[in-house]
Amino acid sequence: NLLLLAIMGACSLNTVFGAGHEWSEFNGFLEKFEKKYQSLEEFETRFQIFRSNLKNIVEHNAKPFKNFTLGVNAFTDLTPEEFKLQYTQRKNRGQQEYVISDTA
Repeated sequence: NLLLLAIMGACSLNTVFGAGHEWSEFNGFLEKFEKKYQSLEEFETRFQIFRSNLKNIVEHNAKPFKNFTLGVNAFTDLTPEEFKLQYTQRKNRGQQEYVISDTA
């Protein structure tokens, strides 16, 4: 709790207290997914990304006709680009790729 107070004190008041509900959601996210960041700058960046993603989640879920519901998960502090790079890019693990050609 002392660390949290220090972080809150270091963050700008607009960033933390202007966010209200998002700040509470972010704290729950940090605890649930045991998130730790290397620096205050990374903490602030991840909070801003989380806020943006949370806004998108709420807006999507408010639509009356939707095929699916979004929610906060372990990736909510990542940008779509970061998620794509970290989790969807094909990783070459020493496997050789073969190309079939019709030239003989």
